[in-house]
Amino acid sequence: MVFSDLEKKTLTTFEAAEISNVTHVTIQNWIRKGWIKAYRTAGGHRRIEREHLSEFLNSKKIPINSGVNSGLLQVLILEDDKNISDLIRLHLISRSKIYDVKVVENLFSAGFLFGSYKPSLVIIDLSFPEMDFIQVYEEITQNSVSEKVRIMVINSGKTQKSFSSIANLTSFRVFNVPEEISELMENLSDSIYEN
Repeated sequence: MVFSDLEKKTLTTFEAAEISNVTHVTIQNWIRKGWIKAYRTAGGHRRIEREHLSEFLNSKKIPINSGVNSGLLQVLILEDDKNISDLIRLHLISRSKIYDVKVVENLFSAGFLFGSYKPSLVIIDLSFPEMDFIQVYEEITQNSVSEKVRIMVINSGKTQKSFSSIANLTSFRVFNVPEEISELMENLSDSIYEN
């Protein structure tokens, strides 16, 4: 998936403010406090690297304005184990600062957030409580809004569910997390720009 906005790697304070749902004065204050890295152009205007803003927003759990095409890859993680979701979030953010990550711990929240957040990538734990993976997969792939959503599948080991049924759907590889977190991230990195 290629984002046209990613070619613009820096933001003005006004653009950063729009993405962050704050005023440009707040962005300037964050820069003065050293919370966001910025530099000045020859003309004296501040510029913020997109990845630095993303890193800051993720670290403070500040939501990105969904009405703005921020150029960030929106990732939705369906995981009820905070240790596992934090591990995946940390690995995503440490590898690249182009991710805006949201975690949901129940299917109701997942369905609600899916419609408004419109993720580009959904990471689903097969051992998610009371989840029928086939049904969730079909809901995502048959929704016209989500036709380009990439799905990654993990197993955090809380269940002994049979994974043979998902093999018939597509060529999913189930990543055992935390043991295969590096393989998951490599697969994710290799596939992000395929679409």
